[in-house]
Amino acid sequence: MSAVRDLLGARPQPGGAEGEPLAGRALLGAFVHERGGVEGAPAGVARLERAIGRRLDLVHDFLAWGRPLAQVADRATGRALLVSWQPTPAAVRDLAADRPDACAEQVLADLAARPEPTLLRFAHEMNGSWNSYSSASPGGPTAAEFRAAWRVLAGRLRALGGDVPLVWCPDGGDCPPRPGNRLEDYWPGADVVDVLGVDAYDWGTAQPRRGDGRDRSLAELVRAPYERLLLLPGAGHLPVWLCETGTTEHADDPRAKGDWYRAAYAVTEFPRLAAVVHFSEDDQRDAQRDWRLDSSCESLAGLRDALRRPVA
Repeated sequence: MSAVRDLLGARPQPGGAEGEPLAGRALLGAFVHERGGVEGAPAGVARLERAIGRRLDLVHDFLAWGRPLAQVADRATGRALLVSWQPTPAAVRDLAADRPDACAEQVLADLAARPEPTLLRFAHEMNGSWNSYSSASPGGPTAAEFRAAWRVLAGRLRALGGDVPLVWCPDGGDCPPRPGNRLEDYWPGADVVDVLGVDAYDWGTAQPRRGDGRDRSLAELVRAPYERLLLLPGAGHLPVWLCETGTTEHADDPRAKGDWYRAAYAVTEFPRLAAVVHFSEDDQRDAQRDWRLDSSCESLAGLRDALRRPVA
């Protein structure tokens, strides 16, 4: 079995509502950028690992359509790499018609040729209107075109002989929640998906954006989409990954962010949740948040506490 399949094999026990806490079983990953809008680097990953006191299992980065894989290929430096490939609406339609452009063909070939463990997350959060490739975005492709594009991409990648698992990852909430934009509408089939992903953030109570201004624990964020994912046709055996998540600082409670991590990694109720990938960036542009894992001493202390494996 390849290293990447070994990674996918590190999944929790099936069945049952209660099990081992996430701290003892989930893969740990992160997207690490030092400042909003600034390229990440292996040095940033190493710095974060020193701060949290353990090595990441996964490093995550984003690849814009038309850019070469080399732009993100060195991010993982010995760790598994999760690549989020962001297409244009035209690219989705071209793929659906089995007409990928030369750059896309090269990226697929480079992915297939990578010796390091690599996973591909194509067109994530497709059920969110903020993405141009969503059916909810003006001029965006339909969910049917998305499904067709996904199947073509999967077929081409497999034909190249590479061992690159595909991560299908909607947002935790359909935006807007209307027919044609439900996460179920984008499901391409279990035969072309290796990992069920979901993105969900605790936006906190300050300056609501995408949320309703209420704090949510990891369990609250995951519960509803997790149940929907496992009901997708043929998907009940697949691992679930939380591919992007983050929480915020509270001006009136310096311990709140650290306590969020402590509670998150004590969760036992999602037996198929096999990885948690944090979004660690100070992204306060556009009324967003400082999502960094180490945004404060209290946040970092909480995460370090949370990641300690429980003693049997």
